[in-house]
Amino acid sequence: MNKLAMKLIIRGNDLATQPFKKIEFSNDDESDTLLNDLQGYPHAFVIGCLMDRQLKTHKAWMIPYQIKKISNGFEISDLYQLSLDEVIDIFHKYKLHRFNDRMAKIFYLAVDRIYHIYNSDASK
Repeated sequence: MNKLAMKLIIRGNDLATQPFKKIEFSNDDESDTLLNDLQGYPHAFVIGCLMDRQLKTHKAWMIPYQIKKISNGFEISDLYQLSLDEVIDIFHKYKLHRFNDRMAKIFYLAVDRIYHIYNSDASK
């Protein structure tokens, strides 16, 4: 193994043993709590990553939390029940993104992929 790979492994192991520290993504405590809950809602973080395109970062990272509030839940099985048209309507009605049609489709496809390919567990 080369030196760089060894350094990365050592650094990764060091970081993995440190106590949990909440990361601020959105400048909103409730939103950041959802995004940091990798045990309960790993898909919130994945979807936040996908929404962070050509939009102010804090606003993009708020989208998973906003959808959680709008849909009264955020279980992947509940999100999977939303049709593409429903997701597009949510994005437009609440002006969630600068590119509502495109990002609604990305959101919808991410949920579908997590549900089918990763057995509803985005941490996989």
